[in-house]
Amino acid sequence: MSQKIVLFVAVCLCVAAWNAHAAKPVPVGHDPGFEEVGAGDRALAYWDFFSSKDENIAVVNDPVRNGERSVRLWVQGRKKANLGLGQMLAAAPKATYTFRAYVMNDKQDKLAGSVAGNIGIEWYDQEGHQISRVASKEWGPNLSKMRWQEFVVEAKTPEFASKVKFVIYLRDGDKMAKGAFFVDDAEILVDK
Repeated sequence: MSQKIVLFVAVCLCVAAWNAHAAKPVPVGHDPGFEEVGAGDRALAYWDFFSSKDENIAVVNDPVRNGERSVRLWVQGRKKANLGLGQMLAAAPKATYTFRAYVMNDKQDKLAGSVAGNIGIEWYDQEGHQISRVASKEWGPNLSKMRWQEFVVEAKTPEFASKVKFVIYLRDGDKMAKGAFFVDDAEILVDK
């Protein structure tokens, strides 16, 4: 009788270990640490920069959370202006994606005013039309200037999605905004 219990417990532990191993999300993004510098007018090899007006992006060596580089983004000083970075991938059907990034306020040029930032996941159909998007909580002037803060967003692939874009947003807002922040370790994971 006790051998059956031991065998049953061993089988349960094996199944639990297999399930835990099988359910582990896999990194699928490129260059989460912004280490690979782009060519020509591209600041980064795998991340696309977008802006409503100015190209307020810099790849910097200090501060960094890991590796040798991080990215600095700063406001445009224009009402309702926006900018950011994104990386587009093919969407896996019925998968769960997790996007996490570490962000820190710039001590020398602190975020102020109506500025807001966050990270998000955008879904696109085969024709390139946006289906939906989800976003993390926002950061603003209260973002730490002493330590890296983690922001996370998670989403399941919606029906008809063929592409997924992982985005770091910075918005000036409705009033005057100023300041900058750093971002590093922008990791993209998928659980199929």
